[in-house]
This record gives sequence, structure tokens and C-alpha cells, in this order.
Amino acid sequence: MNDRDVRPSFGTALQDMRLLFPPSLLSGVCWERLLERARELPVAAADSTFGFEVRLDDDEPGADFCVTIPRSGEMAAHYSTLAGQPEAAMHDAQAGLLAPEDALASCIREIARPGTFAHRAVEDGLTMLEYDVVNVPAGQHPSPGVFWNLDEHADQRDVADLARLLALAAGTTPASARTETMRRVFGIVATFGRVASAGTFVGRQEAGVRLITSDVEVGSLAGCLDALRWPGSIPAATNVVATCAPHAGRMRLALALDLAAGGLGPRIGLELKFPGNWTGTRPSDWRPLVETLVTKGWCRPGKAVGVLQWMGLERLFGRERMHLVARGISHIKIDIRGDAAGAKAYLAASRMKPRVTGREAH
Repeated sequence: MNDRDVRPSFGTALQDMRLLFPPSLLSGVCWERLLERARELPVAAADSTFGFEVRLDDDEPGADFCVTIPRSGEMAAHYSTLAGQPEAAMHDAQAGLLAPEDALASCIREIARPGTFAHRAVEDGLTMLEYDVVNVPAGQHPSPGVFWNLDEHADQRDVADLARLLALAAGTTPASARTETMRRVFGIVATFGRVASAGTFVGRQEAGVRLITSDVEVGSLAGCLDALRWPGSIPAATNVVATCAPHAGRMRLALALDLAAGGLGPRIGLELKFPGNWTGTRPSDWRPLVETLVTKGWCRPGKAVGVLQWMGLERLFGRERMHLVARGISHIKIDIRGDAAGAKAYLAASRMKPRVTGREAH
């Protein structure tokens, strides 16, 4: 083991948590590849909520991961040190020449600057980075996707500013056709809910934009997709929801929409989650839905067991100190493309220092 392996990092924090990961979800070569990428990040990544994206419809024990960056602090400073000078970065952004690390640093600075659209519209000032691992060739480390939850007051009037922020994250300039698609989506979704999150997949072949809605009524799904002129199979989407709804309890439905050059892309994600924070649910809340996914062939039995085993609160003795690690399910997404469907689980975790009482301190 070399110095890079033992220097505190997000990777070493995950190694300390190794026994918390069910082998059916993450193990073997996939675990080692995830650790390799996680070692690039500071250990402070484990001090904010982080998570894992697990495909449920195959037996491969692998995951992508996500971390969050507050607008200030050690994580923000880390990503800023990877970038060049702010003035040069902004100039290059206007020319569409910005390197990924400069682009991300510029976004973080923009969110931290009072009076800007980003400072006002990004909920809690948090930037979420999604690191692809599973489908990435060995040895390649693409730039992470960049996502933000939007303030509840963000609406169609903010589309131009949001398009510029997304383009800045991708190191490009806004594409007018995509901006107009965004404007149309914001306007239509306002009838059914709102656009609650937005992001761009910086490291993928095309840095596409994804918009995620807030709660859409199950009975309104077909009308919403028709109004959006989604090019996929609306009956396939409504059939999936009809299958899951009786087993989803009080879960809420959100739509993950991919923007293509001339409109929406053919793929859609149907996201199911409970209201409130992910820490407020138990395995028994999720079990009926997970078992339904297995019955439909959208989730492998081993993955179903692993997802429910993931949930819990554990006292963990790490290399430096003791922590409490809370683990739960953020949401489950069913991807639809054509008539094919498959599920993913989005697992969340948070590492906390346990309270020390006066008696324990002595």
C-alpha cells in the first residue's frame, strides 16, 4: 500500500465503511474501481450527504457515486484549487473553451456570490457531482455530471440564466435550441408541478441536459407527457406507473427528462420517493415496491436483498475517530426507452460525529 492509498481521502473514508456495503450491490473489481476514483476526492466529501447509483436489473455488483459541495468550505476550496485564474476562466467560458475543472470552479464561485442568479436559485447552495464508474473503460476518469436542486421560486422567467449556468458547467456557451426547449418544458411542467432539479453530464460524449420535475400526479402522467410531446411510448410509461402505484404507498412521482437538440429525448426516468428526508423511511416502507420490481424482472433478487440491507444506522470506528453512518434509499428510478424498462436505486449516506455526553467524556 503506497502513501496515496493511506492519505485521508473520500476513498479511505469509504474503505472504513466497507462492511456496510452488501456484496450484491458493490464488490470485487467494481469496488476497487470506485475506490480508485474516490481517492481523488478530499475526505471532507464524507462529511456531507453522499450516495450511490446502483442498477438493479443485472447481477453486476457495481455503482456510480455522488458527492455534494456546499458553496463554501473544504470541498469548495478543493475544486477551486484544481482550476486556473477566475478571470481567465470566465473569459474562456464566454469563448466556449473552458476546461472541466475551470468550469466547475466557476460555477461554485457563481453560487457563492451574493446577488447572482445561481446564489438565489440553487437550493441551499449545494452542487451535486455524479461520478460515472460502471460503464467507464478502465483507466479513464471522465469529469463528473453537475446537478443542482432549484429553489421553489425558480420558474420559466429564469430559463435563460439557468441555461447559462448549465453551459458554464459544461465549459460551453448556451445553445439557443436547447434553451428554447427548456423554456417550453418549464412552461408546460408548471401546470403539473415544477422543474425541481437541473444538471448536465459533463463527462459523457454529449454534455446533455436533464431536468427533473417535482411531484406529478399519477393520473396526470399521460397528459403531461403528451403536452411535452415526449417521443417515447406513453402507454409504456403509464403501464409502469400503474404496476408500481399500488405498491408504492405514499410515494411521489417525479420525471427525469433528457433534452435533445430539437426537443425531449426518447428516454424517460420515472422516479419514486417518499416525501421528506430519506432518513425517515424503513426497509418495510420500500419492500412492497422492491418486490414488485423483482416480479416484473426490473430488479434482480440479489439486488433487492442488498438494497433493503443497505438501510440502517451503524456506529463505525474509522482510522481517525468514531462516526455514526446513516444509510437509506433516496429514490428508485425506472428508466423507460421504447418498451424496455429497468430500475435503479439511488442510495444515500451521511457520516456524523456521535454526541458525547458529560458521563462519556470522562
